[in-house]
Amino acid sequence: VACAVIGLSLLFAIARLLVVMAATMATPGTPPKIANELRWASAMGAWQYGFVFFVVGPQLSSFYIKILKFGTTYMDLGAQVNNGFYVCLLGLILAEYATLAARFETLPRPTTPIAAGVRGPPVLALLGLLVCLVALVLTPWVTLWTHHYSGALNVVMRYDEHRWDQPISIASLFNVVHDRDLNRSSLFGAGDFILQAVFFVLVVLAPVAHTALALVVGSSLRSRAAVAAAVPTSQDVMLVERRPSRGRSNGSSRADPEALAQPTAQAGRRCVSSGSSGRAPAPPKAAVSPRLRRALLVMRALAGADAFAACMLLIVPDLGSQLDMMTRRPCRPLEPTLERIDVECMVLTSSVSMGLPLLLIIGLGSRLLAEVSAHAPLRSG
Repeated sequence: VACAVIGLSLLFAIARLLVVMAATMATPGTPPKIANELRWASAMGAWQYGFVFFVVGPQLSSFYIKILKFGTTYMDLGAQVNNGFYVCLLGLILAEYATLAARFETLPRPTTPIAAGVRGPPVLALLGLLVCLVALVLTPWVTLWTHHYSGALNVVMRYDEHRWDQPISIASLFNVVHDRDLNRSSLFGAGDFILQAVFFVLVVLAPVAHTALALVVGSSLRSRAAVAAAVPTSQDVMLVERRPSRGRSNGSSRADPEALAQPTAQAGRRCVSSGSSGRAPAPPKAAVSPRLRRALLVMRALAGADAFAACMLLIVPDLGSQLDMMTRRPCRPLEPTLERIDVECMVLTSSVSMGLPLLLIIGLGSRLLAEVSAHAPLRSG
């Protein structure tokens, strides 16, 4: 299962690069079909980091053991992150940068404000974004899954620790990266810091920032839409000016020349006063600044809370089979003895807690509500 998840994530990264190459070679402009594919590729960017989630989540946290301790000296067993992993990570980051750069080239330049009659995002979507924002801030301390260790070798190797259950949360994984990487000299000692920073951005910072920016943009669009709906249009003004007044003598509907001439004269005076200033009217401001819109797209591309939860839901239940495969050779000489006493050699059972599917629901809900509240109104405007 883990190999399938890693393979699919890398295939997704390759597909993104192919879309970027097609958009780059298209002349004179990007075709609408390729632009739409590029939009989807940038929106689901964090799903290419399944390889990173696999290393940080299960590998470093599941199989680490301090076997023997003598004061401050100990012998440990676990996984190590080599420089080849960071080369692959650099390739994924460059693919992310190329996708976002190509996506920015296809963005329309907003030069007009929200027109009257255009409705802003619904209030329920904005309230849902607020709930998702609070939940994403609190989820790093919620238990996602728990490892249960048993078996003869686990009893011997974990004798000094006396820990048979290990709860895992997002906050605990940051300590896992630094404490349980057996190759801390990678990238001149900066490998653990880089891995922690990438994991923090993908799983914590980007989802929270994307939800907050979508909430700000959606609220701004809704308030501007309400203001635009309250301001009368030029057609409404002309209808008011042309509306006839009722005569007072016989009650018949007759036009009053003075009443018709007065708004026209006032409109003429306004036009003369505005034209006498000698300055061109200021261009209308866009509903959302281009920088804010680009920041929203970048955070959506990097938000990976839902991708991390989906990968772990597939990988964590299969960790026991991986440990059985890893310990098959050292356990083989002990099998006759262990069969007599009816004890297994080394067993790892991983149970998924409610925090992991909850994180998946919150991440997907935040992504969908941000699409309804911010991304879709910006594209339609």
